[in-house]
Amino acid sequence: MGPNSGIHFHYAAGVVSIIKKEQFQRQIFRASRNNAMSFFFDLDLGNDQSGEKIIQRDEKGNEVTNNIYFIIYNSGNSGTIHKKIRNICSSTGGNSYTIPDDSEEMEKSLRENTVTLRELQDVKLKTEEELKLS
Repeated sequence: MGPNSGIHFHYAAGVVSIIKKEQFQRQIFRASRNNAMSFFFDLDLGNDQSGEKIIQRDEKGNEVTNNIYFIIYNSGNSGTIHKKIRNICSSTGGNSYTIPDDSEEMEKSLRENTVTLRELQDVKLKTEEELKLS
């Protein structure tokens, strides 16, 4: 055993309909052969800067309700289980997101997403201002 040996955990996260939660859990259990821990949380996006409740929308712009956030931890070959999780998410109408295993990559991704979020918020505010003027 070398200095880099040991247990390494890999992560998968995403959003799935609360109606499909039990089906999703069973499929993850079977696909991972009980070698993955899954946690589910209510998806409350909170309020935006103006105090309005943030509403989640699908790719067509329709309001989405009753979704839950999941995170799955597993050890071993992350590529195999992540592919299975993406397929299960797709089959249950959910979305999965990649979480880097390396903490430096995770920090980099967080910074990039924060910048993107700020840019999108600026565009939204400027668009709302323009719409009020016209």
